Amino acid sequence: MENLKVLITGGTGFVGKNTVKKLTNDNFQVRYTTRGTILENGKPVKIGDISDQDYWREAIAGSNVVVHCLARVHILKESSTSPYDEFKKTNVDATVALAKASLLTSVKKFIFLSTVGVYGNSGTDISENVEPQPNGDYAQTKLEAEKLLKEIFKDSDVELVILRPPLIYGFEAPGNYRSLENVISKRIPLPLGSISNKRSFLFVQNLSWVISELIKSNKEISGTYNVTDGEVVTTSYFLKSIAHHFSFAMILPFPIFLLKLLGKVTGKSRAISKLTDDLSFSSDKLYEILDKKPLNSMKSALVETYKNN
Repeated sequence: MENLKVLITGGTGFVGKNTVKKLTNDNFQVRYTTRGTILENGKPVKIGDISDQDYWREAIAGSNVVVHCLARVHILKESSTSPYDEFKKTNVDATVALAKASLLTSVKKFIFLSTVGVYGNSGTDISENVEPQPNGDYAQTKLEAEKLLKEIFKDSDVELVILRPPLIYGFEAPGNYRSLENVISKRIPLPLGSISNKRSFLFVQNLSWVISELIKSNKEISGTYNVTDGEVVTTSYFLKSIAHHFSFAMILPFPIFLLKLLGKVTGKSRAISKLTDDLSFSSDKLYEILDKKPLNSMKSALVETYKNN
């Protein structure tokens, strides 16, 4: 297994660079696509025309495994006049080109990073059997890519693994996590201490561990899997756990009905719902296949994240 060659797309992104580090530490021969940033580990491959199969064939260059992290993710301040088309170019068209190129090469496993966003905005203990209800262009294009990948690889020898993670946290995590972290680090009192919902999260190092284990596995692993830390916590617990690593950060108790009323008055009902609604997932299917769970609990993961604070 140590001699397996792996191509990681989006290798300098948050998930990508953590995966590059993990797989090189596990003695895989790793190549990663980059627009210019050079990592300490792995061999860089300059990004080219991601819609071009020929580019991807050259990038794959004898790799046995593709880990497809490259994606257009949530844009906090969208500037495109046609957001869906931009999401589709990266999340669907480039994915299809890469998959078709993989069929013409030595690739035997194709691991695709999707999202739990395909299930919608709320629910508890959601399994892979739940009918998708994607919310937004990001989740919609990820689901479209999933369907096309299944069609492309259905009669091939390539094992297709689709991973659906929730919010991913860890050192230098972007997006919604960074926004929450920034507010907490400024020691602004937050009235979010009474939320008793059920939420799933994923530590980035747990994700890279899962990817490594899937590559190493000798079992038939083709399938779609939710991937979480394996813990269900409340939003309040999650925020308080982050705040613990910032002196004097305050997550204060506040009645939920008043919080929702405040959301209506300020036009922030959707944002409040994202914090208060249930959104938890079952990863039983994945961890039964692996016959083990990640070593990092949320508590130890956050200690690792903020060890230099």
